[in-house]
Formats: sequence, C-alpha cells, structure tokens
Amino acid sequence: AQFDRMLGTEVRAPQSFEAVYDSALERQIAALADGSDGRIGVYAIDLVTGEEVGILADQRFPMASTSKVAIAATFLAGVDQGRWSLTSEFELPGRGKYISAREHLDLMISRSCNDCTDALLYAVGGPQAVNAWMRNVGIADFELTRDIATLVREDGRIDPATQIAFEDSASPRAMGQLLAGIYQGKWLSSYSRQVLMNAMSATVTGKRRMPSALPMSANL
Repeated sequence: AQFDRMLGTEVRAPQSFEAVYDSALERQIAALADGSDGRIGVYAIDLVTGEEVGILADQRFPMASTSKVAIAATFLAGVDQGRWSLTSEFELPGRGKYISAREHLDLMISRSCNDCTDALLYAVGGPQAVNAWMRNVGIADFELTRDIATLVREDGRIDPATQIAFEDSASPRAMGQLLAGIYQGKWLSSYSRQVLMNAMSATVTGKRRMPSALPMSANL
C-alpha cells in the first residue's frame, strides 16, 4: 500500500488477483510474483501481436547491470551517426590499457564487465547522455545517475523491497520496451543491432537463473 500511495500504481501484493488483473495469464504471473517477501515486477510483450502483460510494470526498480543494454544502445547509436566507431579505442578505467569499443561492448554485455561499461559510458557523455537517448526514442521511467563503479561501491544503501529510489532505476515496462525496440530494429542500423544481439546471445552470466528454465529455442 505504501508503494501504491507513492506512485499511484497497483498494490505490491494484491489480496485478490482477480480484482486487479484482467487476464488469466496476468493472474497466474501475479500469483508467482507474490510480493509478500519483496517486490517483483514483470513485463512481457508479444513481438508479433504487440499484446502486453505486466505485474507492477510501471513501478521503479533498481537497474544494476540491466542499465548496460541502454548504455550499449546509446553508444551504437553514436556509431550510426559517425561520432565514433567500433574500432575506436577507449581506456579501461584505472588500468591504463586501451581496447577497441567492440571489445568493450562484447565484454560489458556477454560477461557483465563493469569497467568496460564505464569506458563506454564516459565515451557517450555520461548518464545524462543515456537518459537523453532513452527519452529521444520515447522511453520514460528510466533514470541513470551514476557510473557502474559507484553503483557497485554504494550497493545495499537502499533496500528495494522496502524503498523506492528513482536514481538508477527503471520500470519493467521501460526495459521491456527497450529490448523490444532493439530486437525490432527501431533505433539502430541493422549492423549495430546485430552487434548488440550477438553480444546478448553470447552472454555467459546468470545461466542458473532465468535462462535455466527456458527452452533452448527461447532466443530465436
């Protein structure tokens, strides 16, 4: 109820799923995402029909490493505009070593490299540039304020189960729309889109989490 009063969205753990969610699928997902021990937000879109389902889809949640997709998309949009290239070299923060933007991007997505993420974040102009790109493509409820090194250093300062912080947060709907738009080729050239899709397909982190319950064909 506290979250509902703050944000005007549905309650954290509705006592009657039937009274809150219209479809049987949403009610089933809501039951699985019962928020009695915290908050779980869900958003999914059918890429063919555009049909959507959402549970707490418009509440803010900490982004952590999910922000890396938006940073990568912002950088690739700059590549498409000729502002830099994938062969441009950028320093790994604090290491004094330079590697290509393509290597940074592949490592930040496939292996969740924080230093590589910050290198490209600095290259595009910082969090404000990422926020501006997201707004430009029509995605709201997204706000990046710190680099990844700072996020890691300050991890745990806010408990997302009991507090909502707007800094470095996004809604499930915003992140779902970002991924759908990238997949559908809305904002990046076909080459840049494929670079990002390939990096995502090569991801090795989190294999025992959501991917462990998905069929092998889920990325097709």
